[in-house]
Amino acid sequence: MWPLSLRGRALLRLGDHGRAVAAFRSLRDDRGRYNWTSPLFPSAHLWLARAAAGAGDVSLARQEYASLLALWKNADGDLRPLAEARRELARLDRP
Repeated sequence: MWPLSLRGRALLRLGDHGRAVAAFRSLRDDRGRYNWTSPLFPSAHLWLARAAAGAGDVSLARQEYASLLALWKNADGDLRPLAEARRELARLDRP
């Protein structure tokens, strides 16, 4: 799981958003095969949203941000990834 997450992040840094989307989608979809309590699964939604936004797929980005916010609805409000997700989602909603 970690190698796939790191690969996706590397692809995102390189600007290869399409392949990063595929990597994070694969990680998100494999939740049933692995330890579902891993912190990688919620973060897969965040990174998939970022990759989708970079690829221009605003609909998928919004969907993944919404999934992350639903998963972490009871989380500490100032948790850094959660605060970043909220800001990034708000940025998508601006014209």
